[in-house]
Amino acid sequence: MRRKRSSRRSTYLFVVFAIVFIACDPVDNMVPTATYDPGDCHEGVIGAEVCQADNASDSVYTASLSQALRDGVEQTLNQSYETTDLDIQYTTNPVYSADNNAETDIIYLINDNLPSNALARTYCEDRDGGGVQCDQHYVEFDRGTICATWDCTNPDENQRVGCHETGHAVGLTHGSEAYPVVPNDYGPLYCLRTPAAATTRNMGADNEALINATY
Repeated sequence: MRRKRSSRRSTYLFVVFAIVFIACDPVDNMVPTATYDPGDCHEGVIGAEVCQADNASDSVYTASLSQALRDGVEQTLNQSYETTDLDIQYTTNPVYSADNNAETDIIYLINDNLPSNALARTYCEDRDGGGVQCDQHYVEFDRGTICATWDCTNPDENQRVGCHETGHAVGLTHGSEAYPVVPNDYGPLYCLRTPAAATTRNMGADNEALINATY
């Protein structure tokens, strides 16, 4: 009987040690990771990969959004992304296509017909040569799905989807594509968690450190 209790105790201590180790060890969810390497970034929504931005200076256009979504996106840019080494610059005159790398880096849009009940999607509209970098990202929001998920008239709630999709636009991905692989609702992923109910309004220290190390 004592031996059985000792075995249970050893197993228990091992599990506790493993959980503590995982919780304290940051994951890499900045593409490319050892789990997920998209290779060359491709343009368009078909087979879209998560791509990095092409530099630390990111011009953004938010004026096409509804007021509550725009406020939520700008709050997360101000509170989470401008505190990193990224230089967020707002524009009211977006450049949608150019051959001299002058495009607006992130354009936020409304698309109320996204597939599969998606709240939003992010994809590369204009890649930057080869590699994992994209010169211009589109971020599209489906208001119907967002409003069915939380109070979409509340900008604080809309920070969740704004933070999540902006993370994709600078190269952050989900837990299933991180290294080591972790659950998609893994706590330290913060606003990069899925599903939507698990997503937070801020990016968290680990995501911030990955952005600063990349840009």
